[in-house]
Amino acid sequence: MPASPVRHCNRRAAVDLRNRPATTIPMNEIIPALGSVVDGLSDENYAQSLDFYRFWSDIGQTYYQISSDQVFNDIWNNRAKGSTINIPRCQLTNSAAHLILRFASDAESDRIISPHGPGLQSRLCTRVLREFFSNNLKIVRGIGRPDYADVNLIAHWANLGYVKEATIRNHILQSLISHPTLHEHQAYTLIILFKLAGATLEAYAGPLVVDRCFELLNSYCNHDRGVYSIDPGPVRCEQVRAPCMVEGGYRAKTNFQEIIDLRKRGWEGLPPPPVFTTGKQKSAGTNQRDPAATPVVISLGLPNRDLGLQIPQPLPLEPQIPHSSP
Repeated sequence: MPASPVRHCNRRAAVDLRNRPATTIPMNEIIPALGSVVDGLSDENYAQSLDFYRFWSDIGQTYYQISSDQVFNDIWNNRAKGSTINIPRCQLTNSAAHLILRFASDAESDRIISPHGPGLQSRLCTRVLREFFSNNLKIVRGIGRPDYADVNLIAHWANLGYVKEATIRNHILQSLISHPTLHEHQAYTLIILFKLAGATLEAYAGPLVVDRCFELLNSYCNHDRGVYSIDPGPVRCEQVRAPCMVEGGYRAKTNFQEIIDLRKRGWEGLPPPPVFTTGKQKSAGTNQRDPAATPVVISLGLPNRDLGLQIPQPLPLEPQIPHSSP
């Protein structure tokens, strides 16, 4: 039997499970132990943790009626527990995100765990995207809080091809620039997305959409937004309502310069855009509105999708008129 994970938030429960016969363990003890495996993932204990999860998943399937959504719920409920994001220190990328992606991928392909995780990565990605779009609107209305760990996951999934091409092209960036100015969470979200998936976003959303994002970020970081302004030199505040707002603007400006440099270098060091197997839809005719275009794309006057290379077609041959004999 595999040992319990090295770093485990419920280590005592895991040790108890290890030392007891499987038939004497009720299901309400197995489920918390499985969830705590995802919560306690680290690079050092990863292989051991996966073995532990696989073993007790097998026990759950053999002796109990384990839920078909068990692995999905375990990842969903613990996906941000190991986050390394620290906004005050300008740390916007989550170095623990790869563990969630790796665990989901391994669980999906594992012969024991996979019966309880069909389409696991795609399902997780879809639900995170739903939360992403919903939270954006809630925060604009003054309720809710940003989940930057989810933004990190979306960026990684976009690079891996789990986010649909149409979603990258029409929805992710456009949902953040649908207002004339950026809110704080929108600015940080854009910065995270470009830091991790700049090449993918520019390839599919298009340079004009990315230009608009950078224009709004520049305005957010350098101009008066009705709350305060930051001078390009030493930090100087006007109309200050809260000191943390000034610090937030300074942090955003520091991170913004990083993605400016990244774009100038052609997103050097970032994963290349994924290649989607589905072909692009045909564009609508001249002066016709594209039915797949989002309202944001139409209102901003931005292209909804790449036009692609137009290959000239030969003109049709004129019909031959037979000559009448004299």
